[in-house]
Parts: sequence; C-alpha cells; structure tokens
Amino acid sequence: MNLTIKEALQKATKAHRAGHTVEAERLYKAIIRTKPKHPEVNHNLGVLAVSERNIDAALPYFRTALQSNPNIAQFWISYIDALIRAERQVEARAVLEQAKLKGAMGEGFDKLEARLAVIESGDYSPSQTRPAIDRRSNVLDTIKLDQAFRLAREKIKTNARSEAENIFRDILEKFPYNKKAKASLASLKRTKPEKASDRQDPPRDVLGPLIEAYEQGRMKHAIKIASRLVLDFPRSAILQNIYGGANAALKNYAAAIDNFKQAISIDPNGAEAYNNMGVVYRNIGELALAIDSFKQSLKLNPRNAEVYYNLGNTFKDHFELEAPIDCYKQALKLNPDFAEAEGFLLHQLQTICRWSDSSYTHLARLELGINTRAIPPFTMLVLDDSLDRQLKRTLKYVAEKCKMQPQPFPARTRKVGANIRLGYFSSDFKE
Repeated sequence: MNLTIKEALQKATKAHRAGHTVEAERLYKAIIRTKPKHPEVNHNLGVLAVSERNIDAALPYFRTALQSNPNIAQFWISYIDALIRAERQVEARAVLEQAKLKGAMGEGFDKLEARLAVIESGDYSPSQTRPAIDRRSNVLDTIKLDQAFRLAREKIKTNARSEAENIFRDILEKFPYNKKAKASLASLKRTKPEKASDRQDPPRDVLGPLIEAYEQGRMKHAIKIASRLVLDFPRSAILQNIYGGANAALKNYAAAIDNFKQAISIDPNGAEAYNNMGVVYRNIGELALAIDSFKQSLKLNPRNAEVYYNLGNTFKDHFELEAPIDCYKQALKLNPDFAEAEGFLLHQLQTICRWSDSSYTHLARLELGINTRAIPPFTMLVLDDSLDRQLKRTLKYVAEKCKMQPQPFPARTRKVGANIRLGYFSSDFKE
C-alpha cells in the first residue's frame, strides 16, 4: 500500500504519540528519503533521538528542520536545548542570539536563556544542564522489550555501538536476569571497536562535485550537496570536514563546529578537523578553545606549518608576546617559503622592539609580499618606507586574498590653481 507523504506523516505521528517509536522512526525515515529536508519529520526524528539519549544524532535533524523552516519557534527551542544537553554552550548561545535577532520570544526562550546564564556563570554542575529524562529515562519506558532488541540490532548494524550498549543496559535494569541482553552486551564488549576502514566515505565521483563547488567558492551550493550526501554517508569524516568548511565560510559557525566535532567523533586522529575547528573558535572569539584545538591538531601532526601559523595568530590575539614568535619560527622551519608567517614574525618582533633578533639578518624583508605570496600589508609598514613597494604589496594582497580588482582613481573634476600652499606638522615642532 502506497501512502502519500501527508498520510505517512499522520501515521508516523500517531505511532510516535502512542510510544511505538520503532514504527514511527521507520515511517519518518521513509519520508525523508523522498523529501530529505521536510522540517516536521526532521524535527520529530530529532525528538526520537533525544528520547533515546542520542543527542549527537538529534542535532543534525534539528538543524535541518530549523534551516528548512526558521519560522517555527519549537524548532529553535529543540535545537538550542539539544546543544545545551550536549554541553556545547558556545554554539547554544550563538543560536539563541540568532533566534533573538529574528524576533524570538516567549517562555521557552526565557527558560533557555536562564539555563545558559547559570552555565556561563560557572555556578552549575553538568546535571543542571539536562532535564531528568537524560538521567532516569529507560528505553523500555517508551517501547516494548522485543522492539528494544530490534532497535539495538539496528544500532549495531550502523556502528552505533555505544547506543546499543545503552539499550542492553536499560533492558538489564528492568530485567536483571535476561540472558539475551547479558549475552548481547558481553558480545559487544568482546568485539573490537570500529576501524578506520569501517568508515564510509563517498566515492571520488560522488565527492567530486562537492569539492569543485567548495574550491570555486560556491559555498551555498556546496552546503546543498553536503546536506544530501551526509544522509547517505553519515560516517564520512572527509564529508563532515568539507561541510564544516563551507558553513564556516558563510559564517554559520555553530553548524561548522558541529560538523568538525562529528568529523572528530568519526576519526579521532584527524588533525585537520581540529585545525578547522580552531579557526572557527578564533573567528567567534573563543581563543582558549581555539588554542586547545590547534594544540590537539599539532599533537596528531606536529609537522603542519599552517597550524603553527594559526596558533601564533591566536596567541597574538590573546596578547601573548613570546608565544607567537615561537610559533611563527616553527612554521618557517617547516616551510621556509611561508610568507605570511614571515611577515607576522617581523611584525611581532617590531611590536616588542626586539630589533636584535637574528631573524632580521636573514629574512628578505623588502621583497616580502612582492616577489612572494601576498601578506597583510600592515606587517611591513615600519620596516619599509618605500611607497612604491607598499603599494605593490597592497595591490597583490587585495588581488590574491580579497579576490577583488583595485578600482582606478577618479579623474580630477577641477583645475588646480597656479598657487599651491603646502604645509606639514612635525612632532619636533618648536616655537
């Protein structure tokens, strides 16, 4: 019997309300295979995931629901609540502020504001951030025993081992002598955890259009492709990294951080995801979190000059004096042609007036940013008094980094008179 989307949704909602969560989930997922961005279905799948204490699985559903229809207040509330439950207070605050800008108000938002205020004050324990369902709910409160075993088997098939273990523990909490649950739990503990080869990345021909859109700067299109691919390849760290990069480029910082955290959960040894997450944290002013992310990336790959450069810039933002210099020097040691690191090293040395540093004796200061990669022009203002070279640096930086063409000066609109008065102000002016 073929059902329309409306009929399937009504049937799924009825099963959900009756506590038949396995049937509800089956129907919801059948709908999103046809209409992957259906806001109500994604939201309800998120609610189901929260009821199973799987907050990480709930977040993408809530986010998709919100992106599909940002006019439903409950979608905002559910997403922010899930972020708080996951102890992602920075993202929760960012999304709540975004909701306020769109005019969100009411008791639900006031409660979220109060919860976040308690967390941000430091006067809280982790248990305060979660409603009682996270601590006391049991899967058998909402589904029957045979359905719980079926759900656990589905979780094992999708490599969600920890969720399957939680279901078996819930069963044993209600039925301590259940032999099937005991055997299943023991079997899970004996089997090896997921290997890198178990991760599922899209084939090259499938991933190609996404990479092409990302490299061409078509970020909205990249996000559109990635949002479809993650439904078919939920265990791809590469996909989550690109998805996060596109979100970060559009300043969807909360979504980007979520992407990078998912990439790390799939591949804990992925240094790139930690670096990318550090860049986003720096952009939103969370410097301590950015520094931690960059340091973790360097633990996994200590030979990445780009990460040392990013860490140096973050230390600089943090008003550190010596730490940025050490990072820039390490970046140059790994990559002697790293012009940006060279420029910021010189600028930091100027800042602390360390003119005797040996770096000045071997760095090609005057050609930096002209015959090398572009650098921020301000880094050379003190060291080079040539207006011609400063102009060349600036034009190159604008062309390479800002992807803009400099505009010509407008033609003079009036004729200059014969008599021109010149004057200047000097800092050593005396009467």
